[in-house]
Amino acid sequence: MVWLCVTSSYRDAVIVSCDGTVSCIDVSTGHCVWSTDSLEEPLAVCCDKADQVYVAVGGDSDTILIKVLDGNTGKAVSRS
Repeated sequence: MVWLCVTSSYRDAVIVSCDGTVSCIDVSTGHCVWSTDSLEEPLAVCCDKADQVYVAVGGDSDTILIKVLDGNTGKAVSRS
């Protein structure tokens, strides 16, 4: 299954979760802005107005965890 969302500041890009990888694709050029395959079993993605990407991840348990990525870099956001 493929999931996508759009960040508010980078309107020419979509965040895509497909086949275990979460990527930011510039739709005007087709180039990958960033990509990560370090998340265990990404299930779905959504974006907020602060350009954070929320990724629902599965795993070995029945619990679905939410990982937060920076929408501009794809790096994990530290939650305090």
